[in-house]
Amino acid sequence: MIRFGFSYSDNLKTYDLERLYIEGLRVLELSSQTPKDFIKSARFLQFEFTFHVNFLRGMNPSYPIEDIRRSIVSEMIKEIEYAKDLGAYNITVHGGYISWFDFIDENLAEYKAYDEIAQKERMLHLKALKESLEEIIDRFSNVKISVENLYFPFELLNNPYELKDFVYQFNKLYITLDFGHAKISKYRIFDYVNLVSDRIAKLHLHTNDGKYDLHRPIESDLIDNDFSDSLIKLNSLDNEIIGIIELHRDYSAISKSFKNIKNLLEGGVV
Repeated sequence: MIRFGFSYSDNLKTYDLERLYIEGLRVLELSSQTPKDFIKSARFLQFEFTFHVNFLRGMNPSYPIEDIRRSIVSEMIKEIEYAKDLGAYNITVHGGYISWFDFIDENLAEYKAYDEIAQKERMLHLKALKESLEEIIDRFSNVKISVENLYFPFELLNNPYELKDFVYQFNKLYITLDFGHAKISKYRIFDYVNLVSDRIAKLHLHTNDGKYDLHRPIESDLIDNDFSDSLIKLNSLDNEIIGIIELHRDYSAISKSFKNIKNLLEGGVV
């Protein structure tokens, strides 16, 4: 069964918290950028907190140069300590990206040589990411750490097969399944559900045009069978899953999206 919430947005006001709580959204996803007064108001209303570790400004835990990798892990640890202080124990991280960006057309004669370079870099970065997450998981044994599926060719964990192979190397590493990212990756959301459902701890719920990570509201014209079938399947599992409506938009977009989700799960018209 999925318990639903939403992520902080600059477009939200503190008075929106009570309205969304009354509507049934009881979980709030925070980051290090969430204003303190917003957190204070959410705590007063007894929201449950989750947390998303910063992935911008070079925060790449898969960096294969050891001194740089350790420095990034140190920064991530600071954020996770901050999350714990807030009472957030379900924490999402990004796996990072490789340092090879020249992905050429596979029909070109040079494709094989270019792809070999990219795959070599990919293996180096996956090895470094494994070391980083081992250090983090060992340090935070009482925190549920999950990696998020990504979508660009230079990003790690950008398809369900690599994600599965990576996550199952750990006894205590979980997955944040981002529905929008899955759509851009050209794999079905349900491919991820089929392969890794027992490790999914959190969902990031939003829609897009299949090309860009637009974080659009969950509306009827953007909900396809893959989205609905995947959400219904996940809601039927015994796993404890948190579904975060991740829109970076205002109250009305979050509220409408949640109503459409409820209608979808209850068999109504979206």
